[in-house]
Amino acid sequence: MRHAHTLVFIGVLALSGMFQVVSAQDMSPLPQNRAFDITGTGVQYGFGSATPTEMGRQRDEYQCVTDGPDRYGNNEQATITVRRNGAINSEGAFNTEDARYDFLAIGGIRYGGSNAPMNVEVNRGDSFTWTSDSAVTRHGWTVCLEEYVAPTLNPTDSPTLNPTRSTASPTLSPTTTCTFPSQFMNAVGGCETVSTCSSQQYQTAAPSPSSDRECETVSTCSSQQYQTRMPLTGPYQSGVGRDRECEVLTVCEANEYESVPPTATSDRVCAELTCARIEQQWLDNNCCTTSQTRCEDLKGLYNKCSEC
Repeated sequence: MRHAHTLVFIGVLALSGMFQVVSAQDMSPLPQNRAFDITGTGVQYGFGSATPTEMGRQRDEYQCVTDGPDRYGNNEQATITVRRNGAINSEGAFNTEDARYDFLAIGGIRYGGSNAPMNVEVNRGDSFTWTSDSAVTRHGWTVCLEEYVAPTLNPTDSPTLNPTRSTASPTLSPTTTCTFPSQFMNAVGGCETVSTCSSQQYQTAAPSPSSDRECETVSTCSSQQYQTRMPLTGPYQSGVGRDRECEVLTVCEANEYESVPPTATSDRVCAELTCARIEQQWLDNNCCTTSQTRCEDLKGLYNKCSEC
């Protein structure tokens, strides 16, 4: 008697002399609404390790591409082709080796290290690339397409004129027509030019045929803060931009020193001070620099600063 078996389709791809097993689910057709086409290695659809809080709002995973949830690999090379007009924006942490070695190249500019692409305008058919070398790897990246969608005008019903008996022909007032999206109609029926947010502002409300665009000034991080999220400007699909987000710099404790100084986009890193002598000692941070400590032995006598 012949037994029936469930057939499972498995594709085997030969990659660089090795075989990779691909399940039937991986080979299912891609959705037509995807924002990108991908060729090459090391890049996939999705959010990588970006958290829902970092994403900021619910998204379709096919509107974003990423190196994956873990560290990216060596010798990766991929080309990503944009399917719609919009802007490329980094989501979550952006962390690669220096742009000389591992980088996204968009519009002739390399983005690497902590320098993430933000508000980079692209058109349908444009391509950008991901490249990693054969050495150090990092946490990686996720970028998404903020699609630009032209606003849709609401249809206006034609008014019905009440007939007026008169011996003279009635004279109708001319109807004002504003050219949206460059103009909007104000409260008194006149046309005004739609405002534009400056490079130091972000959009808080998109314009409509009867209202102007609203903008707010982008926040500035103080000298005791660093930037954790870049501002997002421009009339994108969501209708709302994004302010700059800042966090307070870490302050090193009395028994610590600054091992990595802060930058405009990264926090200070502190490390614990250590004494040159082996016996039990007391740390005094007033004397020492990054590579030195001042020690006090059990008798309360101070030693000179020495290399640790």
